[in-house]
Amino acid sequence: MEIRPINIGQIRQQTLQQQSAAGSSAASSFSSVMEQALQPAAEAEAAAKTEQVSLLTGDSASIHSVVMATEQADIALRLTMQIRTKVLDAYNEVMRMQI
Repeated sequence: MEIRPINIGQIRQQTLQQQSAAGSSAASSFSSVMEQALQPAAEAEAAAKTEQVSLLTGDSASIHSVVMATEQADIALRLTMQIRTKVLDAYNEVMRMQI
């Protein structure tokens, strides 16, 4: 029975490769989640802009629909900003953790 020494360099290299592979898949899933979260805010903004243009060109006589679409876009933007703030706070909290 032969006893072989442990090669620390090879173990570190394998660990780094596994971490980088896991990190890239986590980053892609995180980015897709964030894109999906931003989608409603972008749609609400586009709808509000369309309503505003139709009011200015005279196609729409209802100022109520313009105000409602603008408020929906504003609420969606505020929600997006709050989510961003919470994500940044969580990131900062993780970075402050001692290992």
